[in-house]
Amino acid sequence: MFGRFFCAWGCHVLALQDGAAWLLERIGIRPRPIRSRLAPFIAIAAALSMFVWPQIERWQAGREWLGLRVTTDSEGFGSLVTENFLRNLPGPITTTATFIVCGGVLVWILGSRSFCRVICPYGALFSAADRLSIGAIRLTGDCDSCGLCTATCTSHIRVHEETARHGRVVSPNCLKDLDCIKVCPRNALSWGWGAPSLLRSLGESRFTPNPWTWGEDVLLLVVAAFCTITFRSLYGEVPFFLALGLALIVAWIVVMTVRMRTSPDLRISRIQLQRSGRTTRAGAVWLTATIGLLLFVGHCGWIRLHEQLGRNAWAQCAADPTAAASSGAAQRGADQFEAVLRFGIWHPAYVHRMLCDIYVWSGRADLARPHAIAMTEIWPESVERRAQLEEVLRMAQVLETKAKKLGPS
Repeated sequence: MFGRFFCAWGCHVLALQDGAAWLLERIGIRPRPIRSRLAPFIAIAAALSMFVWPQIERWQAGREWLGLRVTTDSEGFGSLVTENFLRNLPGPITTTATFIVCGGVLVWILGSRSFCRVICPYGALFSAADRLSIGAIRLTGDCDSCGLCTATCTSHIRVHEETARHGRVVSPNCLKDLDCIKVCPRNALSWGWGAPSLLRSLGESRFTPNPWTWGEDVLLLVVAAFCTITFRSLYGEVPFFLALGLALIVAWIVVMTVRMRTSPDLRISRIQLQRSGRTTRAGAVWLTATIGLLLFVGHCGWIRLHEQLGRNAWAQCAADPTAAASSGAAQRGADQFEAVLRFGIWHPAYVHRMLCDIYVWSGRADLARPHAIAMTEIWPESVERRAQLEEVLRMAQVLETKAKKLGPS
């Protein structure tokens, strides 16, 4: 009915982005929109990952489909009614980082509402629904093509061209915030009902001249895909949206760095990286920082690989705890998680929990003890963790007693 009306009037991330864009403009920075033709496919891939792939996995595993729950949910996630409003949110540090990256940094380097246009999986679904919407910004008066509506549109839509050609805005990027209606000096635009746009927007030019090259587009997608896999659930903390935001930022930095080899003059915001084919001092700093960033991303990818291999081994042990030691899965999982603790820049709580489980299942309570202690320090109020620690200590005591009785081997 209304298309992407929710994005402008109900989404907290868009409010955050608009606030960031306003602040940047106040200090004289007007972010340019990302010109990649393939970048919007990131949002489509994110939507498939969130909404379609889990159902395919559920079908392949033979699990029953989740029912619709309105007021009750044993897992605490699916109900529409709750008294725990923070139930689905990460901790304050991760939440703050998500707001800064997705609401601030993305606007600064990729333009206003870049998260909505390029990353948001909900936005991808709303874009598809918008093509069927009967509500839209329509041309209902005499337009003199002054272009004020286009200049005002923070979704970067060429409003005056689309309304002149189609009698309405047909771009699915239109968030229906009505700013174009407000600034029209001839009151030629209004919100109204009519035939949906369907596929008419496919013929519209979404970008001003000189878009990215196809090579840059492909490079952006490849780097963004790798970084999303790397950052998602890194250290058990990074949520999906933050991973997408970080991935797109890293991919953009890589593309800009490669462009230094192909563009004799390159400026990013107010920073001149290349001048007449020569790298400036700022450009040298940029290159150094990019190398450091790529090394950090590579380290994160290496840690993420160990995390995933450890999780796989833990799942195998959990399926058959009695065979954990003999199958070799326990040792593989322990090695992977110990590498995360040894070389990672962060010691995630879940690693201690899974290591404790693996060592208990394989009968090595002495090795499980420090991880059980670490969990009680992380969750001091958890009755479950204290009980687990007591059980581990009891098992360790039993093993020590047996060892003393047997004497030296």
